[in-house]
Amino acid sequence: MNVLARLTVEQVASLLSSLSSLAEKRAISKEDDFFSKKCTSLSDFSFRMTKASNKNRAISKLDAFDAARDDVLVRLGTVLEGHAAMPFEENVEAAKTLLSLYAKYGKSAAKEAYATESAKIKSLLLDLDSQGAQAAAKVLLGVSELIAALKKAQADFDEENTRVTKEITAVSQEENAYTLKKPAISLVNDEILPYLSMMAKVKGGEYAELLKEMETEVKRANAAVSRAKVTGKTEEATK
Repeated sequence: MNVLARLTVEQVASLLSSLSSLAEKRAISKEDDFFSKKCTSLSDFSFRMTKASNKNRAISKLDAFDAARDDVLVRLGTVLEGHAAMPFEENVEAAKTLLSLYAKYGKSAAKEAYATESAKIKSLLLDLDSQGAQAAAKVLLGVSELIAALKKAQADFDEENTRVTKEITAVSQEENAYTLKKPAISLVNDEILPYLSMMAKVKGGEYAELLKEMETEVKRANAAVSRAKVTGKTEEATK
């Protein structure tokens, strides 16, 4: 039972932590010099991968804040376009006034890199803060609220971006979870499990028990990947 290469760095980090905990409970992790060194390597990889993967999790959190501001930005454009199509002259004029400002940045800003999108949204908000734009927004149902929501979404993103930048800086820049993944999997597949398998046949006891426990954890981790793959294929087939 080998660890699948398809596991994400987070899944590998979690698996290593579980395997390391199982090994530490066994006397052989201290009494068997050869295996003790492998356990030390396993624990080291577990610590380093967990620490490095914190960077990936931090970025994932920032993605959620980015998606939130994207949603508001796109909805603002959609609502303005809707008002421009209304059969009410006052609404149409107000909507066109705001659309002329929105068009300078547009929905495409949502597809830009973080920094570029931030700059465009802030410029848009400055334009929408003018006296004429504010007057036009008051005429259109829901627009003032969306502008306020965009301001908040951008402010929330800026706050999270600052926090994430500090968090990433705190993580060792020398380590990368992706570069650690392959050697970590190799340690388990090519060294630890084969050694336990051999010693289980020779001595049994704790070697056999630990091998069974570790294989169960590996099987559980692999199953999660397999389920995700099957689910993805099923969803794709139903589109």
